[in-house]
Amino acid sequence: LAVDVAPTAVERARARLADAPHVRLEVRDVGDDWPAGAFDLVVMSEVGYYLDDAAFDRVLAALPGALGATGTLVACHWRHPEGDFRRTGDEVHARLAAVPGLHRLMRHEEDDFLLEVLSADPRSVATRTGLR
Repeated sequence: LAVDVAPTAVERARARLADAPHVRLEVRDVGDDWPAGAFDLVVMSEVGYYLDDAAFDRVLAALPGALGATGTLVACHWRHPEGDFRRTGDEVHARLAAVPGLHRLMRHEEDDFLLEVLSADPRSVATRTGLR
């Protein structure tokens, strides 16, 4: 499942993924309508700073259930202020790190962006899959 609040983005993705029938695309505002179910991977890229406070709180509350015991969250956000951001990328990632039950597995920090991987399972992927 891939979602975006912008119909044009979903239409473009559908065109690019026309030969990938296993990918479902939806126009959806995750701040108001988080998809039901548990997911192996949730990617939150360039989203957290656009949500109003109530919507961001709902997304944060939905994450543990959406990830289950072994799902992974990959989050990436721009660090510089922009006119329509409600919070900075640093603030988004601080709030993600404070979600009860989520553990940071990886953090990559540059002047321009933050990239983090979080999971309910604190073990590394190699440990989880028996590679080490």
